[in-house]
Amino acid sequence: MTCRFAVSITFALLLCGCGDSPGPATPAAKSDPATIEYNRGSDFLENEDFDTAIACFSAAIRLNPGYALAYKDRAAAYAEKGEYDKAIRDSSQAIQLKPDCVAAYNNRG
Repeated sequence: MTCRFAVSITFALLLCGCGDSPGPATPAAKSDPATIEYNRGSDFLENEDFDTAIACFSAAIRLNPGYALAYKDRAAAYAEKGEYDKAIRDSSQAIQLKPDCVAAYNNRG
């Protein structure tokens, strides 16, 4: 995997969302446990604490296996750590769950 590919994956995943509307499997309520874990993971990802972000996104996925955004953002954290196979696996899962998740497509290769 080239450095250029890794950088483009990372920026695409971090800068792009998966659309404005949550999919049917994405928790909408702020008090939902999966959403709480996802939001914690997002904060850790933003602060470049990738291991903790991955743990939070993994918890969100355990609580809601259909949470495409958690897969997409866990892929971003894996890409930041250089774990590209895991990043691609999670991006692929995000795409399966939410085909309009443009940022996840940027991580395929």
